[in-house]
Amino acid sequence: MDQSDDRRRHTRFDMSDAPSELWLVSSGDPSDQLEPCRLLNLSFGGMCFASSHALDQKKVYPFRIKLSDLDPDPFSVQAEIRWREQKEDSGWVIGAAFRESTKGWLGPEERR
Repeated sequence: MDQSDDRRRHTRFDMSDAPSELWLVSSGDPSDQLEPCRLLNLSFGGMCFASSHALDQKKVYPFRIKLSDLDPDPFSVQAEIRWREQKEDSGWVIGAAFRESTKGWLGPEERR
């Protein structure tokens, strides 16, 4: 797991107790199935979340994020899986870097 603090450019915000929601978008179905995940922390450059599935490292996946009840419309992100760690009782903890977002919060250096 490669997540050294000195490589992080953005502050991480603890989301484990926040009223946020995160879904992995399962492609291949016209109705876009949404699989719930648990958002653990969030920054301008990425996120850490818990999932029941082991997602492939270096692969980009689509997600939807709802940050609070005050912002009822979820936004979409494309996130590259950077690391993952299996947890005995809770599936996987996964770190991902944002590649694209429908919400205008990524600076030019994050848009690749």
